[in-house]
Amino acid sequence: MSACLRRIIVNRIARSLRRNGEKNVADIEKLEVNLLHLLKVNPVSKNTKSDLPQFLLPGSRLKEIGFVLDKDTIDFEDDVIENCYVDKSNKLQININNKLFIQKVLSTVQRLGKRYGYDVLQLPKKHIVVEYSSPNIAKPFHVGHLHSTILGNFISNLYEALGHKVTRLNYLGDWGTQLSLLILGYKRYGDDVQLNKDPLQHLFEVYVKIHEDVDKEKDSTKHLDKGSYHEGLELFHRLESGDEEITRLWKKFSEISLEEYDKMYKRLNIRFDEIHTESMYNQSTQQLIQSLKQSGLIQTRKDGVGYIDISNDKDSVQAVMNKSDGSTLYLSRDIAAALDRFKKFKFDKIHYVVGNDQYLHFKTLLEVLKKIHPAAWKSVNLSEFLIKFGRVDGISTRKGNVVFLRDILDEARDRVIQSLKDNKLTKITSDYEDVADKLGISSIIIQYLRSRRTSHSTFNWEKMLHFKADSGLFLQYCHARLYSLEKEVDVRIKETIDISYLSEDSAKILVQHLARYPDVVNESFDVFEPYVIVQYLFKLGHLANSAYKHLPVKNQPAVLAETRLVLFNSARQTLANGMRVLGIEPLNQM
Repeated sequence: MSACLRRIIVNRIARSLRRNGEKNVADIEKLEVNLLHLLKVNPVSKNTKSDLPQFLLPGSRLKEIGFVLDKDTIDFEDDVIENCYVDKSNKLQININNKLFIQKVLSTVQRLGKRYGYDVLQLPKKHIVVEYSSPNIAKPFHVGHLHSTILGNFISNLYEALGHKVTRLNYLGDWGTQLSLLILGYKRYGDDVQLNKDPLQHLFEVYVKIHEDVDKEKDSTKHLDKGSYHEGLELFHRLESGDEEITRLWKKFSEISLEEYDKMYKRLNIRFDEIHTESMYNQSTQQLIQSLKQSGLIQTRKDGVGYIDISNDKDSVQAVMNKSDGSTLYLSRDIAAALDRFKKFKFDKIHYVVGNDQYLHFKTLLEVLKKIHPAAWKSVNLSEFLIKFGRVDGISTRKGNVVFLRDILDEARDRVIQSLKDNKLTKITSDYEDVADKLGISSIIIQYLRSRRTSHSTFNWEKMLHFKADSGLFLQYCHARLYSLEKEVDVRIKETIDISYLSEDSAKILVQHLARYPDVVNESFDVFEPYVIVQYLFKLGHLANSAYKHLPVKNQPAVLAETRLVLFNSARQTLANGMRVLGIEPLNQM
């Protein structure tokens, strides 16, 4: 579609430059590549005039690549480019033949289908590792891990859609003092019957009780060499040493947690290629620490704590690698894991998808990796290494302040079921609960991805589950409505159509918005921002609904119905493509 038209426009510019002798051939070829990247389809809204130029070149960016903006730059020697002008904001606006534009857009969507939007970036294909979700064993799957799961899945989907090889990695926290405290808590308060009945709920109750003990003891004594916390440290040391009883409990809790998490991932339609655990790196972390001590990179303080100096011109910083008793730390295990992944996967990039509050930890991790293995890590950019996200507040269910992911999913499903029952127009005839569950999950995903990923937001059930407001339910409603249109009319979707039958403003505006999808994908990929695609899909839904009202398909002459059906099918296909990359399964009934 626009890829072909982009090349035509850029070729006109290059041809003019060559004829005028303004640049040499090598410079012009380089300029063509840059112009192809900068040339965009103009954004639209319901109030956009139908004669809006289809393409634009931003003046501010053109100066950076050595291109002087001039309306006389482009030739008008054929019927493709009809007009161009420099607007008040110093953008070069380009009008092309509208019939050709519509024909190219719709034929491209029809030809590419599920691939539409992902064939523009002709970049070298790379191997990407994305670590996301990463809950802690024997603890509730809380909302922070849900955010990481949804965002990490989107990033993985986007890379794969663009043709890259992706290794989806879930790194489970199954080691450390918190785990040994849980084991201590179970020895005090655990009940095997309750554990079998509701595993994560009971382990959570035990976790809360042992931490209450620790907190009370902190208030009564300043010494950490006695009491529950110290007992937990001793248990962890026994776990690292392979103590049979402690290891048995650890394995039991790990197996229970993995089984429960797997149920949640299947429900969310989330998959992983690799599932790693902290405990996998217990031995290699010890070996790494010994090796780094021998090389002099790890220094030892008077209290026996080992550290790596990562000080810079502004700050004096010590990255602690081991405790005084020799026990490993979260940081040291993360370092061993990162080094192992680089050796195993030979990746081009690795992304850690975590909350804003873990910024300092991963900044330290990267600085240590650059010290240990500069050849592999020196050029890694922190903004890509760490894909962070903001906090979401206000999540509660009818049960109270929510703890478990399943409570959120169940609440969303139950609220959707009630909404569907209240809606007399619903056409769902089978799998009522399953459809409601998928609709609820769609709404949760959109709730998390609709804003800039680092922003702070508030969870709102009413807005999230509104059929007519911008929400996951709204997108599913639009898709189901367009799908039902294809089934309700006895008209075939043809490869070739008469574009003259799409002369209405609502049709032209919708086509131009469809043409923008590859640009939107590119923009989202550049900054790893799903909200760019979410906001595009909201607008697509509104534009499609508007066109639906003005361009009937039923009871129309065959040639007119066929042409309009291709338009609506292209809108549905683009909507489905965007929903899938966000991690949402498009539904055909609502």
